[in-house]
Amino acid sequence: MSWSKALGQYLCTRLPVMQFVPLAVFIAAAGLAPAPPGPLSEWVMATALALILVLQFRLWDDIADRERDCESRPERVMCQARNIKPFLVAALSLTVLSGLLLAWYHGQNTRSAAYLLLCVTLFAWYRLRPTPTAPGLLNSMLVLLKYPVIAWLISTPGAVSDT
Repeated sequence: MSWSKALGQYLCTRLPVMQFVPLAVFIAAAGLAPAPPGPLSEWVMATALALILVLQFRLWDDIADRERDCESRPERVMCQARNIKPFLVAALSLTVLSGLLLAWYHGQNTRSAAYLLLCVTLFAWYRLRPTPTAPGLLNSMLVLLKYPVIAWLISTPGAVSDT
């Protein structure tokens, strides 16, 4: 299977539009809630950023859980792929894109540092966690922490203190 077909199938199966677009809208609304309603373009940009960040970290989660998923869910696209290099390249590309978009959206500030800290923390956790085949409560809490952080990362500049 070609890398583009594998990535396309991955997106269709692991990021269904009917679930992840509403999630991105919800995260954007949570991030923009502290400020007065802004123009539609601000909402669209915040939703797009949320969607890209959710996609990025979903891909990270699936790459990190591939070993366990190959045992429990062998039908998943990433488990069926002989080579996961396209997924790794996509994850790296999304990570860079997210960082650049956040820096453009907010400028170089505390949020850029927080994004970097979130990436480093999750990357380190995925590499160092004791048993990737049995994640447990600590894993769930740490991995779910990304959603409120994403909401803060995309919040309106000045709506939440950056100090």
